[in-house]
Amino acid sequence: MWAFLLCMLEVLHPGSLLEGGQPIATGHVAFPQFAMINTLIYYSMSTLSTVGYGDILPKTGPARAFSIMEAICGQMYLTILIARLVAMQIAHSNTRQTDAKE
Repeated sequence: MWAFLLCMLEVLHPGSLLEGGQPIATGHVAFPQFAMINTLIYYSMSTLSTVGYGDILPKTGPARAFSIMEAICGQMYLTILIARLVAMQIAHSNTRQTDAKE
């Protein structure tokens, strides 16, 4: 989803994301959104996991805002997933203890 949002941003505001100092669609005149989707999926996954290799950079304010929101969503996803797993483990442990007492 984030890659497609960034793709729409890049189509509406070319040059929002830079790869090696150049816009990511450089050299792809016809249908640049198809040429850049693989690059944006890579960027999205590295941002979502907060690895952020630094080879693709957000240049404009909206691109930076999307990147920040994506990184926050990635951290929230991890936090909620771990909290849910811990809660399930605690609930399962409590039911086992209750069953053992009866």
